[in-house]
This record gives sequence, C-alpha cells and structure tokens, in this order.
Amino acid sequence: MGKKQEIERLREQLNQWLVEEEHDNDEVWLKRGEAIFQRFAQLEPENTKLKIWFAQLLRDYGRDIKLRKENYRKARKLFEQALRFDPGDPVCRYHWGHLELYDGRWKEAIRQFQIVLQSTSKHLEPYHYIRALCSSAIAYNQLGDPETELAILDQLEGYHGPGQPNHYERITVTAIDADGEKYTCYTYVYPSERKEWLEQHAEQVFGGDWMVFLHSKDEVMYFAYGSCMSERDFRRTVPHFEVMGRAVLDDHRLAFTRYSRGRQGGVADIVPSPGDRVEGVLYKIPARYVTELDWREGVPAGVYRREYVDVQCNGQLVSALTYIVVEKQLDEIAPSESYASIILDEGASLLSTHYTERVRRHIEHLRRRER
Repeated sequence: MGKKQEIERLREQLNQWLVEEEHDNDEVWLKRGEAIFQRFAQLEPENTKLKIWFAQLLRDYGRDIKLRKENYRKARKLFEQALRFDPGDPVCRYHWGHLELYDGRWKEAIRQFQIVLQSTSKHLEPYHYIRALCSSAIAYNQLGDPETELAILDQLEGYHGPGQPNHYERITVTAIDADGEKYTCYTYVYPSERKEWLEQHAEQVFGGDWMVFLHSKDEVMYFAYGSCMSERDFRRTVPHFEVMGRAVLDDHRLAFTRYSRGRQGGVADIVPSPGDRVEGVLYKIPARYVTELDWREGVPAGVYRREYVDVQCNGQLVSALTYIVVEKQLDEIAPSESYASIILDEGASLLSTHYTERVRRHIEHLRRRER
C-alpha cells in the first residue's frame, strides 16, 4: 500500500474512532486514538495541523483528574513539537498561550498572545483575536496590573474615555453571582443616543440572549439533563425535535437544588464539580420553541436561566443551550417518585448504566437523609 493510500486509510480510521467514542472508558478509547495518530504522525511528521488538532482533543478530554493531567502533559508535548516545525504558527501560539495561562505563567502567556494579536494569518478566526485579548486581560489581572487589564477591555469594546466617540460606553453596575454575592463591576453598553436608531434599524436579539441569537436562525441544539430527557414529557413543550444522541457535560454533576410545587419535590440542576460529568440527551429543535422552553423552565420568573455549555456528542464538541437554577438551595431536596421515574426510566434510554445507577444512588441518599 502506497503512502497516499495509507494516509487515506488512517483518516477513515480517525473519523470512525471519533464516531465510536466510548464515554464509559475514556482511557481505552484514547489509547486507540493515540495509536492511529502515532501511525499518522510517522507518515507526516511535519503535519502541524494534525498535531494541533490532536493536542486540543487530549487537552480537553478525560473523566478523572489523573487522566486529565496525563492528557494535558501529552498535549503540551505535541504543541511543543508543532512549534518546533513551525515557530511562527499563530494558531499554535494561541493554544500555547492558553497553556501558559492555565499553568500560571502570566508573562509568557501575554507574550504568546501578543504574537497572535500582531499576526495577519488567514488561519486565524475573529474569535482567536478576541479571546487572545480577553486572556491577556486575565494575565495582567493576575500580575496585579488592573490598569492594563482595563485598557485591554476598553480596546476590545471600543471605549476611548468620557466624552469621546466611543463604540461602547463603560459604566458601573452591581452584579450578583450564583451564590447571591453582590459585586460592583464595570460593563459596556451602547451609547444612549444610538439606541433609538438601533431600535428602528437593527435586528433584535432573539429573547434578549446573544448566545441564543447566534444559534437560533433556524435551529437550536438543546442539552436536556432532567425531565426533558423523556421524549413524552419534552413533547408537551416542543412538539417537533430531532434526537441527536447521548451528550456528556464534563466537570459538572447533577443536583436537585430547588423545590418545585408542581413536581412535589426537588428538580434537576447542574453545578460545577471538577472531574464529574452529567449525561443527558442532545436535541435539535426549531428556534421558535426556545420561548416555550423559557416558560417551561420559569426563565421570566427567575427560576432557571439560559446557559450555553459545551457537550460531547457522537465524538464532537457541541455548543448547546441548557437551563440552570438561579436561586440554589444549600441542601439538595429529594425528587418525588414520579419525577425521578421520568429521569431514570423514561429519559434514561440513551444514558449509560453506570451513570443512571449513580443518579439512582444519589436520589436514594437524599431520601434517607430526609427521613
């Protein structure tokens, strides 16, 4: 078999490997992928795009902390190799800068981001520049230089100072985090003199949510982790949908942080939890039903809020809409039998047995605690 045919065969194997992702055994799945990648790298040792792609996958993957650390080490090594072959690659510099940022090497991270920001490479997308600016601001903050941090944010938002022809104005607001803590902080708003023009000529953001607007021209990807996993229950709100498959949200866990009178017990929520994961169902729904979902989840009343999360589904990382409880109770509340049945029986057909058993044990623990 010639080199060209072997490369095509390996490409097919990589694609098949991604489709056959084993969520319940990350280590076995990754080792199989690494073996394919290593054969590919032997045939094309200077293929920096392949190295960067696989390094990104390794960096972001792994269910337990030990595996994540090992993958991170391997990813860093691959990024180093890519930079040796092409030191000027701005995409690799972008990723290397974020590795330095994660490791707390603030000055080196800033240096990498400056290379990205000064590049005119056609391989860079707008989000590369935007995130490089934002990440530079984070690094300056960690170095104890809030003035430079604020100057970068001003640059990003087109703010030049009071009374100047600013694209956005910088104002002070009070923000409340998920734990109810209040903070005084800066934000950027459009100048009042241009708002009237916007209302008359600009396209309105769907539901007031920019992320939903970006995804909602025709259809929206929706990650369900509670009662909406049941197609019967979900169809009450969204009559038309397509099931994309099982989806996994890393570094979160399922919790029951709010009491619902309608459900007569605790209802599902997701909370950050490093090393944990939440399994659910990924739907593709017509954008017009997002408002119906908002009403179902109590968004207008401040019960849940919209959030976009990155989930793994069918070997791909997908940005999906989901809902998170706003006012979380400190102690979880056990769900009712009927609500638990919707999640564990009707909604569990796509979930792994390991995950559903873990959720079942958690619910039983909450019930024992409440007796």
